[in-house]
Amino acid sequence: MGDALPQVDNPQLIRAVALVSPILAIAGGAMARARNVPAGVLLFFSAAGMYWGFGFNVFTMFPIAMAALGGLLAILATQPDAA
Repeated sequence: MGDALPQVDNPQLIRAVALVSPILAIAGGAMARARNVPAGVLLFFSAAGMYWGFGFNVFTMFPIAMAALGGLLAILATQPDAA
């Protein structure tokens, strides 16, 4: 029965990526208006972490694409928004 339902090779990696990557995306999105470059870096790290941990498939393509697009837009912003 163990071969019928294969598991991941490193479950601790999947757990860590599942926790850290969305937190990086939320933190990057929250700080994008005030500090655009660090926010863009966090969003890129989030997209890279999700891709590395989960791969690119139908369930991950939207979060990876949105985090990468947010990171790109945050880095390309000429200056942070004025308060």
